[in-house]
Amino acid sequence: MATALRCVGTNACSGIMEEVRVAFKGAALVATEDATLEEDYNKDDDDESIDIEYTDDEEENEPNEYDDTDDIEEEETKDDEDEEEEYNFDDETDNSGIGVERAKFESFYYEQWIFSDIIDVWCILLNHKEFRRSNSGQSKLFCNTQVTPASMTNEDLSKDQRFENFEESVYLVACLVDEYVANFLNVFFNILRDSHYYIICFNLKYQKMIDNRLSDTEADEGSKISEIDLISKLYGKLPFVLINFFCDYLKKKNHPKFHIMRFCKPNILKMAWRTRRNESDCGIFVMRHMETYNGQKVEEWNSGFRNEGEGQQGQLKTLRRKYVAKILLSDENLHRKKIISESIEFLSLPAEDKKHRLKQKTESSSS
Repeated sequence: MATALRCVGTNACSGIMEEVRVAFKGAALVATEDATLEEDYNKDDDDESIDIEYTDDEEENEPNEYDDTDDIEEEETKDDEDEEEEYNFDDETDNSGIGVERAKFESFYYEQWIFSDIIDVWCILLNHKEFRRSNSGQSKLFCNTQVTPASMTNEDLSKDQRFENFEESVYLVACLVDEYVANFLNVFFNILRDSHYYIICFNLKYQKMIDNRLSDTEADEGSKISEIDLISKLYGKLPFVLINFFCDYLKKKNHPKFHIMRFCKPNILKMAWRTRRNESDCGIFVMRHMETYNGQKVEEWNSGFRNEGEGQQGQLKTLRRKYVAKILLSDENLHRKKIISESIEFLSLPAEDKKHRLKQKTESSSS
């Protein structure tokens, strides 16, 4: 069976609710029919932005990764070859999924807070990529925000009940095959608390906490407080509950390293690019962190980010464009051809017509 993520959107012109599926091998995503890249490619074209420097083993070497609109026409011809295979996944994804409204993709606008559904979509895409290349390179599993809900630390629920919910969520993320989890070296858990995203990463030897935010507590008291006390003060009970649940999960699945994990202590990665004045880009940071972190020491980790400042802001702006393109134009999107066609049509319009259409969409959305 395949897991699914379902996205339902509203056609801005007719107001009719329409559902469009985007299927994946081992997972599925659904994007909206009218969620083209019109705004993304037309917005701030004259602004100078700073590209992320990709390492050799990243997506730039993968087929169908979009950094520019020049690649779109090539992809449209490719779509005819892949269409039959894509629809083969249709029956598998009919009955399971979560809802994502079209408007949530607009959170990719610069300086907008990214909705958790988008993070969950990104996890699906990254997991699909890992499943495709599982026989080569680093093996990673990405757990979405629904695996670590607020109820995980709710003591009104019994520990057994909370663990059962956790176990089921991991089972679904691993595409209904528990044995997959034993083969992963790095397992990423995405946490959303108080409108802030961060990651707890297990590499089955130790736990790392990855947070783009440099808190005032750490900045002011970092040298005067133990790592465990700092984590407890910043993140509360959740990291420790998650560690216990994940170790219990590994034990139940007879993983050979569960006993090692039990005695490891978490620590916060001290990345040079952490921020103190950025409240809106934590979603983009976690997307990039999942994409580039492989369990290495922080000094060996090349995320491509500059330190906080104007240069980093340009990089974040670039990543917003790249990530929305990667999601909507992925090979597994059954309606990729329509999105590409609409984007090409929009890009061919005169500048004044583009502005007029964008104005109409803005007025329609606000009414």
